[in-house]
Amino acid sequence: MDPIPTKLQLKLVKGVDPVSGKTLYTSETISNIRTAATDENLRLSAMEIAALLDLPIDSIVRTDAGTLVEG
Repeated sequence: MDPIPTKLQLKLVKGVDPVSGKTLYTSETISNIRTAATDENLRLSAMEIAALLDLPIDSIVRTDAGTLVEG
């Protein structure tokens, strides 16, 4: 299986809808991350990015993929 670069998706809390009172979210996806990056390094990086955006994190998702069959 050939590794495909990792993706990191941050789900961020954007605010609250004034009419419905429901939480509003936005997301940021960072691609082409080295597959060797540790979960802890990615978590810390995501927290720094969220701090720069001045938005709280709801969740952080790491996506690793690979090619099983080429053709």
